Order: sequence, then C-alpha cells, then structure tokens
Amino acid sequence: MLNMLLLLAEEGQQQAQDQQGNPFGGMMLFLPAMILLFYFMFIRPAKRQEAQRKALLSGLEKDDKVLTNGGIIGWVVSVQDDEVTVRIAENVKVKMVKSGIAQNLTKTEALAAPKQPETAITAK
Repeated sequence: MLNMLLLLAEEGQQQAQDQQGNPFGGMMLFLPAMILLFYFMFIRPAKRQEAQRKALLSGLEKDDKVLTNGGIIGWVVSVQDDEVTVRIAENVKVKMVKSGIAQNLTKTEALAAPKQPETAITAK
C-alpha cells in the first residue's frame, strides 16, 4: 500500500513538472475562446444596430412621426441629403441633421399594431 502511494506521488510530481514546462498551454485555449465571446457579445450586435440605424435614417419620408434625440416629437416636412425639416407645432419648423432622429414612430406604431383577423362574410 505504501508503494502505491509513493508511485502516485511520483506520478503527480511528474505531471506537475510537465505542466510547468509550458505555462502558456492553458492560455492558448482560453484566448481564442475569449475573442469569440467578445465578437458575439459586442461586435456583432453593434454592427446589427448600426445597420438598423442606417435603414431608419434612409427610410425617412414626408409626414412620418419622429422622435428626436432631444425628446421632441414631430412630423417630417421635408428630407434633403443630410437634413430633415421637422414640424413640432403649428407654424414651428425645425431644421436638423438626420442623425438627430432617434426613432421613426410611424413605422414603430405600424409594426406594433395588432393585425386584424380576416373575418369571413357569411350570407344570411
């Protein structure tokens, strides 16, 4: 029994010496895993958000109800290259850059509206 314990202790020392030979061995597996995790947690969602933002700004049309970054709700009067004129009250128009638009409420409300089920018309 004592011989087995000594053999096990020698095997443990041998394994410890083998592991001390390459201290970066465990790190080589950990680093790519961290890079993949970082990509899927931060980079990919940020790219998706940027694409959605570009689609929002390029899809602005006249009479869209919008929310600005300052919290003002208004209606688009005209759209130029990088500028938008927004009516916020009667006879009050504000000219702003497209990047000042936070949300297109017209499109958001259209997506959020519940769809009406089609009812069959029956003859009486």
